[in-house]
Amino acid sequence: MVTEADPPIRGTISAFGLSETFKGEVWHYTDSAGLVGILTSRTPDPPLELVPGSPPVQVCPNGTLRATAATQLNDFSELQYGARRILDWYESEENAAAGTIREHVPIRIVLNDLLKHLAENPAYVCCASTTRDSLEHWRGYAGEGGYAVKLDAFATYTLIGRPSVDTGFMVSPEWVKVRYKPAEQDELIRSVFDLLLDPTKQMGMIANSEDQPAAVLVVQSHLAGLATALKHPSFEKEDEVRLIVQRPSSVVPDFRSSRRGPVPYLTLGHAPLGNAQSPTVFAPLPVSDVLVGPPTGDAMEQRVRGTRTLLDATGRTCVPVNRSDIPFLP
Repeated sequence: MVTEADPPIRGTISAFGLSETFKGEVWHYTDSAGLVGILTSRTPDPPLELVPGSPPVQVCPNGTLRATAATQLNDFSELQYGARRILDWYESEENAAAGTIREHVPIRIVLNDLLKHLAENPAYVCCASTTRDSLEHWRGYAGEGGYAVKLDAFATYTLIGRPSVDTGFMVSPEWVKVRYKPAEQDELIRSVFDLLLDPTKQMGMIANSEDQPAAVLVVQSHLAGLATALKHPSFEKEDEVRLIVQRPSSVVPDFRSSRRGPVPYLTLGHAPLGNAQSPTVFAPLPVSDVLVGPPTGDAMEQRVRGTRTLLDATGRTCVPVNRSDIPFLP
């Protein structure tokens, strides 16, 4: 999120800190339409300097990911659960007593109506799992004959169309493991508040500044992201990890239709220096494997062939196509 005011710092800041961001391989489960969209969608191309008389260069699509507004992911009770866990943690006496009075002012402004803030200014998330061949995700996210795309969470993902980081501060997109157990949730909540209440850290510098609008904005955006990383223990088998993104006020989301009505989403690409570089230079999404989901049989073999053709056509000839081993009938 970028503020147009004159903030105490400029550039990108982390919502969770290096110790809490997930760095590793993740599996994004999707249906056929999602797979085609991920691999064939285009990022803005930098200008090409061609040698006069040289043949034209064929540029393959880099591919993108969509991050959906957290209010539209599932039942709204999911965000209500996250908000309640944050409030319960903060209202315990030892936690609310940390930091300075100035830092707690913007925090209390946001917490006083946290659910309203989450509904009106939600974080955007792209969901994945740390499990390669997950029955839970085939059932829940992949449709009839789905796919799992292996991505590198260590890579840098950047919001397409974001404003220049020179105009203010922006929360960088980050992969975070979803917490299900109360003790693990408390630890993640504590780590975010430790950053907000530490004036030597980037977040704490803003929260502790005299620029109250900027302080409220950074607290609001970070707690919105935090709420999406907390889920009820009954979902623990999903082993979910989420790419969490904040929407800058100057960025208008795109929309797709669903049975729940219009769903706002943001588009992200892979850019090694994208969160610190203007203009952004995008690279191909770090896709290293595609797993074709159940059911097995002739239909799976047909989808394997189609996936191979799609990968080759988008310049990913070295990316393997594998098959799920789960005997499941969607």
